[in-house]
Amino acid sequence: WKWQATCTCFLLIYNAWGRKKEQAESKRKYVIKSIEYISSNYGSPITVDDMAAYVGLSRSYLCRAFQAVLGKSPKEYLSEYRIKQACYLLTHNNMSMMDIAESVGFDNSLYFSRVFHKQMGMPPTEYARKNRADWSFQQNTHKKSRTDWTCQIL
Repeated sequence: WKWQATCTCFLLIYNAWGRKKEQAESKRKYVIKSIEYISSNYGSPITVDDMAAYVGLSRSYLCRAFQAVLGKSPKEYLSEYRIKQACYLLTHNNMSMMDIAESVGFDNSLYFSRVFHKQMGMPPTEYARKNRADWSFQQNTHKKSRTDWTCQIL
């Protein structure tokens, strides 16, 4: 009888562990699909509801999946992704701040500046000034190899 109870208990724990592992893998797949959506649409005004609809989940389940897999909300991930894209644009071209803000999905350049400053620790204009010089130096010293150009994201 004790042996049966031990085996039954072990099987229940093993099955529960297997279901948790499957759920974690499922969440990871949904997050990956959401990230693909973000990378294709970050320049547009997308919402967490848009992402959830794209992957076929409720908003709340998608938020829980992001938290479980990445430790942040989909909105936080989207904001960070947009700022990383802005970093590249700030250092690799001469677009205006408003054009950069709009191209990465912000319809308000003041809000873009606030979000950028919060994430990067400096305003976008300062980031561009500091890092564009690095890019220009790299561009001039590595004219033969364009692949050596780097965008320094803090």
